[in-house]
Amino acid sequence: GKTVYFGSWDDPDGALDRFNREWPYLKDGRTPPAEETGDGCTIQLLVNSFLTFKQDRVESGEFSRRSFLDYHTTCGTLVAHLGRDRRIDDLRPDDFAGLRKSLAQRVGPVRLGNEITRIRSVMKFGYDQELVDRPIRYGQSFDRPSKRVLQQARNEAGPRLFEAKEIHRIMGAA
Repeated sequence: GKTVYFGSWDDPDGALDRFNREWPYLKDGRTPPAEETGDGCTIQLLVNSFLTFKQDRVESGEFSRRSFLDYHTTCGTLVAHLGRDRRIDDLRPDDFAGLRKSLAQRVGPVRLGNEITRIRSVMKFGYDQELVDRPIRYGQSFDRPSKRVLQQARNEAGPRLFEAKEIHRIMGAA
């Protein structure tokens, strides 16, 4: 019910460009950011910088290849859900709430907690490396599953079939 002007009839192409830039924000009920100057950090820049940093750690032997692959998967999830051209300074708590909801529908509580921790690590890296000028606000809904939920999932999975000592004994006999 609110009228928004995107420009004058004298410059229809400029008005269309402004509409295309601002419409995703307006349809979600958010205020569009100021005109982009091109110097803001995007998801793509953050993810590439983070993965390059972690790859260097893998090559120096300070970080495991398995952990790097987990971070790579997490970064792919960030790009897929938030968009590679999305500016970091435009992220809001409702974006992280939607990301958590999407993850919770696909994975169990243990992996959900691990993904949230990795996403927070990627975002903190951006702040620590001065790619963004302020810490990211996630909101109350972007938290790890509670201990009660994790315990409940563990109980539903049932007991483990073999203990570690039994597996080692079987492998030793083979």
